[in-house]
Amino acid sequence: MRLDVPTLDTLALSIFVGSTLVLTCLSHAFAQTKALRYWAVGLALMCGSMACCMAYAATRGDVWLIASAALNLQYRVLTWSGVRRLFGASARLGAGFAACGLFWVLYGAAVMFERSLIEQAVLVAFFFTPFRLLTIREVSRRHWRDTRLGRIMVGVANGVLAISALAPLALTLAGSGKSALLIGSPASASALYAVAFASDVLLVAGLIVLAMQQVIAEEALHARLDKGIMQAERTAGASRAGDRRGLAVPAHKGDTERHRRLPWSSRVPNVRGLAAHGREHGCGSAAPCQGVASCATARTPTVPHAAQGRRDAARAIVSKNR
Repeated sequence: MRLDVPTLDTLALSIFVGSTLVLTCLSHAFAQTKALRYWAVGLALMCGSMACCMAYAATRGDVWLIASAALNLQYRVLTWSGVRRLFGASARLGAGFAACGLFWVLYGAAVMFERSLIEQAVLVAFFFTPFRLLTIREVSRRHWRDTRLGRIMVGVANGVLAISALAPLALTLAGSGKSALLIGSPASASALYAVAFASDVLLVAGLIVLAMQQVIAEEALHARLDKGIMQAERTAGASRAGDRRGLAVPAHKGDTERHRRLPWSSRVPNVRGLAAHGREHGCGSAAPCQGVASCATARTPTVPHAAQGRRDAARAIVSKNR
């Protein structure tokens, strides 16, 4: 059983429209993942490209062919920009759309002035292949380990699409650059056209899987950060509780052993010494004296000041983690 070109185009258009709706819903559900917006817009442009391709097959108008190629290239640019944005890099939309504008002018002139098929194939290979290779470069870098499946799917799909972009040039140089070999006859689609369609479907699925894996990895990272903040807050709470009991809570693990080796009378503040110091310097309980550190009558006069320092350090750690 053979699949004709109009049926394959209709099937591709239906799949791309459904994928656009899925990515649009995901972009609203996960608003912090801006890459989903790039891919949703790109798939919408791809739907327009397929519609223009179907119109060209029906009317044989050169305008539809130029529009189809230009929209398809914009989809590749947005795919590459979305992958960069997903991994925290700049999107570089300006450079991508500048390349699209240049391709639209050059390819439109080649089609309207009926230039040779070799020139048209060179333009397609020169503009389409780099963005697909750049997308492979982005997903092959070291990123989250949990996104391996999505990166493999996107990389394989773009690799096949890069080869399919070079295939028209290779067939044209070999003297077989006819539309029947590249696309197929109206009765049956060519193998190259079917492989390119399957690669596009794999690319869309890979983008969705990659985005979901990235969201899950980020949520796991945020959970670990929240756990660390909660532990820091519990440590700070324990320090404050120890200070309210009048005990010197060591700030470091090394201070714990030294604190345990001290006699009990050294660990408890000398109330009589503090009272004598207050009578000597004329300070009351409502306004603690700032010169307690130099008092020789109190055995542990620096306990309140050390506790306050530990509380400030704990608050600084929590604030830094936030």
